[in-house]
Amino acid sequence: MKPPTLFRALLWRELVILIGCLVMIYFVSTWLSGSFINRRWQLDLQGEADWTATLLAALPEPQSLAADWHRAHPETRLILQDSQGTVLLDTHPEWNSRIAHDQDAPLLAARSRIGGAAGTGEVILSRYGLLRHPWHNEFILLLAAFLGFAAAVLYPLVRSLTHSFERLSQMSRRIADGRFGETLDVPQQRELAGLVGSFNAMSLRLRDAESTQQRLIADVSHELRSPLGRLRALAETAARRPSEAPPYLSQMDAEITLLDRLVGDILDMARFDAGEAGLRMERLPLLPWTEDAFSRSRHRIEERGATVSTRLPSTDSVVNMDPQRLLQALSNLVENALNATVERESPTIELSAAVSPDEWSITVEDNGRGIPADALPWVFDRFYRVETHRGRHTGGAGLGLSIARNIVTAMGGVITIDSILGQATP
Repeated sequence: MKPPTLFRALLWRELVILIGCLVMIYFVSTWLSGSFINRRWQLDLQGEADWTATLLAALPEPQSLAADWHRAHPETRLILQDSQGTVLLDTHPEWNSRIAHDQDAPLLAARSRIGGAAGTGEVILSRYGLLRHPWHNEFILLLAAFLGFAAAVLYPLVRSLTHSFERLSQMSRRIADGRFGETLDVPQQRELAGLVGSFNAMSLRLRDAESTQQRLIADVSHELRSPLGRLRALAETAARRPSEAPPYLSQMDAEITLLDRLVGDILDMARFDAGEAGLRMERLPLLPWTEDAFSRSRHRIEERGATVSTRLPSTDSVVNMDPQRLLQALSNLVENALNATVERESPTIELSAAVSPDEWSITVEDNGRGIPADALPWVFDRFYRVETHRGRHTGGAGLGLSIARNIVTAMGGVITIDSILGQATP
């Protein structure tokens, strides 16, 4: 047996609840109103009994009142008894055998002595009150009309909810099948809008993650294949010309060094992606670290034939950092600046540090080729190169800036870049 759908379950449960509430309200209200009316009838019946006793005391033939009473009061029974309890007059003797279904109505009765407490007889008036649990055909019609109205109001809402859940279920199945990037229209209901919005964001993130993974695999394959291909060519050439092997061996060593650095960069990226960067944060004075880091970078820059200038902060500050990882990020920025100043007449790189009461910063500025404005949002993406025609020897693999950003972000900082094509890049 198939389980009920969400639409049917919600609709029927709401209708059952409405029916129960309506029936309960009906019976409670009729019981309260019936009790109030019966009490009022009881008081009126006692007053009428007293008035009738006074009237009968003045009549010479009380039995003559029977016909007029039965005609004037068809719902009220009059019993006249003498002082011995003998019934002299009964206007509704048939009530003694009233059918059982009328017994649910309470019998109201009132007594009054004819001629006062020492009178010659007694008047008994009785009538049936309201039913304790009345059931009218009008109520059935009212209930049907109310249910129809409730169904008309609830049906669109419940159907909309179930339709939204059905679409979510279908989309989740498509995502499970690997069809990432599909989205749904956001419904008007606030709760469902949040849920659908989360599903849409998840689908888009999965699509981006899959695209990034595919691009990463393609980029890594390309970056590894290039040096491996060159190594193979150099090895084959050295094998064919043993006497001329030494120059080829030095080129092979350079290729192996580049390949080792590329593999190391890829491993660093994988650690950052997995949240296993392993930062060792310390509270250190900024000025001594800056002097040492700038000194190391100076030798490297001057070896590449560029001019370097440094600006240190006038005041020192104790900051929270991982000195080795921050040095790695600075080295990557310096390497990127050196690559950008290749083929410039007077390559210049400036290293500066600044301290303020709220923050501290390190800046690397060069007078290289600059970066086009449309490329600025992507320069920190892995394997991205502004000039795709440049090789790894001049443009790098495109991982240095991405690793630098991951390091700075993991330390709680922010890394930015400003550049204009043909001008300096800080």
